Amino acid sequence: MRTIGGIVAAVLLLAACGGTSSTASVTACKHAMRAEFAAAASTGAKGTEPAECKGLPAKTLQRLAEEILGSQFG
Repeated sequence: MRTIGGIVAAVLLLAACGGTSSTASVTACKHAMRAEFAAAASTGAKGTEPAECKGLPAKTLQRLAEEILGSQFG
C-alpha cells in the first residue's frame, strides 16, 4: 500500500507543477513520468516533476498521469 501512496503523491505533485509553456514535449514528458512512477513504485519514494514536463499545463500532466496509472493498475 505504501507504493501506491508514493505513486499517488507523485501524480499530485506533477499535476501541481504544471506551467503554461507549449514548448515541452508531451511524448517526452509521458516517457519521463512513466520512469518516475516506476522508480516511485519500486522504492516508495516521493516522485518529482521530470524536467521534460516543465512548462506543460497542469491538465495535461494530470491526463498523462491518469493514462500511465490506468495502464499499470487499470
